[in-house]
Amino acid sequence: MPDEWIKRLQVGDAAEHESDGYAGTILTRPHLYTFNSTLEEVLCYLDGYYDRMTHDERAGSEMAQREYWDFLTWLRDRLPGPIDSHQDLVRSLRGRYPEGDDAALAYLAEEYRAYCSPRADT
Repeated sequence: MPDEWIKRLQVGDAAEHESDGYAGTILTRPHLYTFNSTLEEVLCYLDGYYDRMTHDERAGSEMAQREYWDFLTWLRDRLPGPIDSHQDLVRSLRGRYPEGDDAALAYLAEEYRAYCSPRADT
């Protein structure tokens, strides 16, 4: 196995990401869930996951879905806009992080933690 793949498969301390929730985990370690870990691919993956919850009757699925969509709305208010679509979101993030998708995804992970942190206290 090439060294690059070994590095991509290393997950580190799982406890470090335990409280991030599913979206936070994907944003923090996208290489474990997507092929190329591009910004578009990660957002599409998360959208698909949370869209699927529309048909899920498990307890908590509606709340998790609402939390993800509310996060995106909250995030759009924090970035230069207008941001009316995922394409606008990607353009805004790419403009803010020209160094690449890894930096943009790290920003999204930090913002997701910030968004969720006040909720943990309630």
